[in-house]
Amino acid sequence: MIDPITVSVLTHRLEAIVQEMGEAMLRTAYSQILNSSRDFSTALCDAQARLIAQAEHVPIHVGAIPWAVESVRDAFKGRVKPGDVYLLNDPYHGNNHLPDLTAFVPVFVGDEVAFWSVNRAHQSDIGGSTHGAYNPAATEIWQEGLRITPLKLYEAGELRDVLDGLLILRAKRHLGVGPFPPLDAAVSVKLTDLTSATALYSVGLAPEATEGERVQVECNGRRSVLQDQGFHRRLLAVLGK
Repeated sequence: MIDPITVSVLTHRLEAIVQEMGEAMLRTAYSQILNSSRDFSTALCDAQARLIAQAEHVPIHVGAIPWAVESVRDAFKGRVKPGDVYLLNDPYHGNNHLPDLTAFVPVFVGDEVAFWSVNRAHQSDIGGSTHGAYNPAATEIWQEGLRITPLKLYEAGELRDVLDGLLILRAKRHLGVGPFPPLDAAVSVKLTDLTSATALYSVGLAPEATEGERVQVECNGRRSVLQDQGFHRRLLAVLGK
């Protein structure tokens, strides 16, 4: 069992990485939805698609991220390569609503995927029948905008131009500066830090430390639930009198 000090050090290192991913997002975003309203979230998942670090952005974004990572991992099983960037927005593949685009970058240690770097961000238009994709008259998801199931946006570091044009043409407005530069920057900017943090503690130790962190979080969560249950039982007893 790994010692708690090492777990704590690596935990804080991973948290710093996702926070810096958020700063990269703020500094590269053209849309006020992102650089002012901050309607985005950054996170890291392990190779098993389990959430291991998140920044304090939009909690509702983060809850479904593990399912989104799992969808991408399973869709491209055996075909994931360094330099790839994946994209999706489909709620049936672990996303929220359609305007929230999610970008994924696999982080390799040796020949194996060790982590997934993830950024989920709201776009002003996704090509639905109304601007902003908020359509109270919609009777099915197809009327809300373009549905993107897991796809490979970059392959080995090269943008797939056919997808760039396809995605941009489906939106009513775009900036003419490439597909989604803030998303790309945020998920890619901290790859060096991630790989160096993993190398610092060796390939075998990093997964063990993240597992130790996950177990500790689960224990803390269970303890909080039990404490809350005890409080509510006492409160009901008082109210019953």
